[in-house]
Amino acid sequence: EGHERASIHKDPNEEPRPMTRGKIQTRHKLEWRQLRDRLREMDQDKKMITSATPELKRLKRAKRKEMQALKQEMEERHKRELNEFDAAKVKIEKDELAKIVAPALSNLQELELKSMFKGMLK
Repeated sequence: EGHERASIHKDPNEEPRPMTRGKIQTRHKLEWRQLRDRLREMDQDKKMITSATPELKRLKRAKRKEMQALKQEMEERHKRELNEFDAAKVKIEKDELAKIVAPALSNLQELELKSMFKGMLK
């Protein structure tokens, strides 16, 4: 009572939220589920093919290689996406740190110079 549920409809004027590692991993889990379902279907198709003739054997082998390639492509893409996200995040963090540290260093150097000259002028 009295509690409103958050709307699942997005406001078109709202800025998109920044991508997070967790969102990427959640999307990857969904993609893996979808791929597993597709591979399961392909495996059933492959099992329907008998190895009675060399041509059917080649067809079965080609189906297995296609399945392996799909899985490998997904693994490589997911790994690449996470590595790219991590690298971009590190760059952003370094840039933000530089914005904070640079003025502080500048102030510190200025204070050091003043104290150095102050000692020389006495």
